[in-house]
Amino acid sequence: MVYLPRNDKLKKALRDAQMFHDCTGHNHRELIKKYNLTQQSVYQIVAEQRKLFVDKYQGELF
Repeated sequence: MVYLPRNDKLKKALRDAQMFHDCTGHNHRELIKKYNLTQQSVYQIVAEQRKLFVDKYQGELF
């Protein structure tokens, strides 16, 4: 049995990954306008994506 995410969840996951890719650390206002989200949402999504990125490449160190 294989799990396939619904269309809206897949779109959100792809949007979040693209937002993290577009983030330079100094362009949050541009991301707010580009993705039509609130500032808090952008910060939260970038933080979640950063954690996923770090966990993927560092793994469990201790």
